[in-house]
Amino acid sequence: RYDTDVIFDEENIKEYPSMTIDLVSKKRPVINCLIRNTIREILKMATQPAVHLDTSIQNIERIRAITHPSKFNDEERKRIKARFAAEAAKHEKPAEEDQADVGGEDLEQINILLIGDVQSGKSSLVETFKLYADVNYQFKTEHITQGNSRRFADEKVKITAFLTDLHTVQIHKRRGNTSYYDVIDLEEVAKTLDEEDFTEIINLDHKGADTVIIASNSAKKYRFNIYEGPSLNESADNFEKNIFSVHRTLVESRAYFHQVLFTLAPGPITSAIRTTIQVCSDIFSDLSSLFSFVHTKIDYPKLHIGNKQFQESMKEKTELLQRYIQSSATPLMIDCNLQTNFPVQRAKTYNVVYEILKSAISQTPIALKSPLMKKTPKMVSIDTNLMWQARDAFQDTQKEITQNKKDLRDLRRKIRQLGHDYKTKDQTVNSAKNKED
Repeated sequence: RYDTDVIFDEENIKEYPSMTIDLVSKKRPVINCLIRNTIREILKMATQPAVHLDTSIQNIERIRAITHPSKFNDEERKRIKARFAAEAAKHEKPAEEDQADVGGEDLEQINILLIGDVQSGKSSLVETFKLYADVNYQFKTEHITQGNSRRFADEKVKITAFLTDLHTVQIHKRRGNTSYYDVIDLEEVAKTLDEEDFTEIINLDHKGADTVIIASNSAKKYRFNIYEGPSLNESADNFEKNIFSVHRTLVESRAYFHQVLFTLAPGPITSAIRTTIQVCSDIFSDLSSLFSFVHTKIDYPKLHIGNKQFQESMKEKTELLQRYIQSSATPLMIDCNLQTNFPVQRAKTYNVVYEILKSAISQTPIALKSPLMKKTPKMVSIDTNLMWQARDAFQDTQKEITQNKKDLRDLRRKIRQLGHDYKTKDQTVNSAKNKED
């Protein structure tokens, strides 16, 4: 209220402006005028140039290091803040150089093709990649279509580009109520602890666990281009048309691919998913050696070896998928829940992304060949049906031609008979006239 003390101590707030507004007494004209003036000041501040918010995991770790109350006192916090500021200034690039490097055109390009059924988690996986990426660089998104034609607007391929290095995330678990932390390995913990204790670690909050970025030794950055195809639906009329359109679009792009990710939603491998996998493996047979499967909606507590039902289910799925693509690669499991705030789950997700990107970098890139010659099972079925239909139509036509020939012979016979009868009758008439004469 305007008639009470100011809440903020303006002497201690120098970096940020503070304003007071009364949202209760709106019917008084003077107060209403003050409210309008305050809102005007707020909107005036909003017209300032936009600032990019750094939400990278590196910056989050920096903020935690500065503000963590149990680890640092005020003096230590000031020293760490000064050290971070000095490091940032030392590595800061000139404006024009930074602007030129935003696109990452000079970096090594890694292309990943992303395909999958409807609701299989493709878009969520792309958003998870963005969380792992370096947010100091702009994300670039574009769409490509076959021949740049609007006729294929529904089958367009979305390309999301981002820059990042390959880093992992280390998990630190607090030791009791102390300020000390122990490094834990989730895979080892899943083998040694029971299922209940493992679930407890997975669901630790920021009070019980912390994470630390482990940078790669080379600190080399890559530009990753994620080619996201349209969602596939085996029951749709344009199912194979979509896949062929995507294939032609990628052939026209002349891109070399390092990895093909097929996303899978929870649940059994249905006949529709099998058909989709089979068709994709046939059409993209040039890239068969790059195929990998990703389960995008995994509940991490189920990864414990004591969960026999989940382990057996995943084993059966893996064996089935490996038969379809003739590969021994183990499908990756990730939880693309972008809303989770649990540090252990976030760290697990980032480490799975690291494995995906690392695998893509290690592959030899392959380009799609054109034209596409191999037919899919559905195409073969359609061709077979058309062949039998054509054969039946040919036989019906042959029967009709034979019948028409027979009818034509009968007609000619009748015409000859009529001609003979007419000639005989004419001779009889002439003979009768001669006798009368």
